[in-house]
Amino acid sequence: MDPSQAGCDNKPINWVCGSASLDTSAARPDLARLLASVDVFVHPNPHEPFGIGPLEAMASGTPLVAPGSGGVLEYADASCAWLAQPHGDAFAHAVLEVLSNTAAARIKIERARSVAERHDWRNVTEQFFASYDELHATRQIVRQGWGFRLDSRVRGDVVIEP
Repeated sequence: MDPSQAGCDNKPINWVCGSASLDTSAARPDLARLLASVDVFVHPNPHEPFGIGPLEAMASGTPLVAPGSGGVLEYADASCAWLAQPHGDAFAHAVLEVLSNTAAARIKIERARSVAERHDWRNVTEQFFASYDELHATRQIVRQGWGFRLDSRVRGDVVIEP
């Protein structure tokens, strides 16, 4: 399906030579419809620290082609995405693989949705706060056990009392 026909009011898409780039400032429902309407989401940046776009594509049920390096590997692997070397020929080969093997694509898409659900904002936020709670609890134990105190005469230094 042509993503520009995905039922979006403001058509946040730019077509160039048969490929498209999304205006990510689009309304969330429009962006989700657009992501779900494309055949393949190609994320070529091997230096991306995390990559929310590829994760959103996975959540939308769109096959992901991404480099086999960078932050995208925090959640994407060969079981839920098509990983390629970061150069054009490898990406093109991976896209052809997605489009020529629909049975394998369906399996990976379902796995990708499952992965994306684990990275839902509610889950991520709970994990984030749990990490801080653990850090705070550890700090309290250390402070009580070792007698840490902040030395107000020298800002930022920690003095350990025996």
